[in-house]
Amino acid sequence: MSEPVSSDSSHTAKVTAMFDDRTDAGEQLATGATTRACLRRVTNAGAAYVMLAVPVGLPEAIESLHDEADAVVCVETPSWFSAVGQFYRTFGQVPDAEAMRYLDDGS
Repeated sequence: MSEPVSSDSSHTAKVTAMFDDRTDAGEQLATGATTRACLRRVTNAGAAYVMLAVPVGLPEAIESLHDEADAVVCVETPSWFSAVGQFYRTFGQVPDAEAMRYLDDGS
């Protein structure tokens, strides 16, 4: 995501856009579970309008996320999707410590 979601009400009456170029590092938008949780969090924080933008995802997962956001934009939804890593030249795992630094920077 472009910025971590905080638990305060700073999203109230705002448009919130989530951009994720490596969606659901473990699930690769195969199920969309992590993305769904993030969308629900910003909605519950009071965002007036929520948009999700991702480069690639499993068609069924992308379709299911339309219930969680006001707008969902996905550049590629190939039927032969198996993992998001197949669409990147380099797709390494983000270490836990690095992920925690991103979360801490948003607090």
